[in-house]
Amino acid sequence: MLGEVLAVAGQGTGPPRTEGEGRIFTVPNALTALRLACLPGFGWSLAEPRGLGQQGQRLGGGR
Repeated sequence: MLGEVLAVAGQGTGPPRTEGEGRIFTVPNALTALRLACLPGFGWSLAEPRGLGQQGQRLGGGR
């Protein structure tokens, strides 16, 4: 009896699932993973003096 109630209760509770809806590896998720993987390098570049390492030169050749 309980199994029948659960089976009926589970039907029609939300939109029908389409094929591929449960996938984790999608293009948007891959782009997000790539952006998150680049964060340490971005933080490193901000931590360096003037973003150019020890030389501290400015772009454009200004002295």
